[in-house]
Amino acid sequence: MLVRTIVRSVALSALSLALLAPTAHAEATTAKKKAETSSKVLIKLDTTAIKLQRDDVRQLYLQAKQQVRFGQIEEAVKGFRAVYRREGLADVLFDMAECEARLGHMAAALSLHRRYVRSFKTPLDRLVAAARFGAIVKRIQQERRSASAQTPAPSAGATRARNRP
Repeated sequence: MLVRTIVRSVALSALSLALLAPTAHAEATTAKKKAETSSKVLIKLDTTAIKLQRDDVRQLYLQAKQQVRFGQIEEAVKGFRAVYRREGLADVLFDMAECEARLGHMAAALSLHRRYVRSFKTPLDRLVAAARFGAIVKRIQQERRSASAQTPAPSAGATRARNRP
C-alpha cells in the first residue's frame, strides 16, 4: 500500500509538472519578451531620458518632450532649459535648438546647435551632429529665401520720392 501511495504521488507530480511547466515557461518567456520589448521601445523612443541621472530631471525632460508633441513649444523650451541647467547633458541642447527653430528663433537655434556639435569628442560623432546641424541650416536658408522672395521691391517712383529733400 505504501508503494502504491508513493507511485501515485510521483505520478501526480509528474502529471502536474507536465501540464504546468509549458504554461509557466510560456508565461516566463512572454514576461521576458515584454520586458525586452519595453526596454527596446524606451531606448528607441528616447535615449536622452535614459542618460539622465535623476528621476525628477528625467520626468521633467519627458514632460517637455510631451509638450513638443502637443505643440506647446515655448513651455517645452523652458522645460529643456531647466533639464540642461540641472544635468548639463549635451543631447538636451539638440532638443532646445529644435524648439527654438520651430519658434522661428533661428539665431538661438544655430547657437545651441553649435554648442551641441562641439560637445562631441570623436570626429564621427561630430560629423553626425554636424549633419543634423546642417539640416537646420538648410531649412533656415530656405526660409530666408522664401521670406525675401515674398517681400515686394519698392517701385522706382517711390524710391525717388523718398530720396528728395
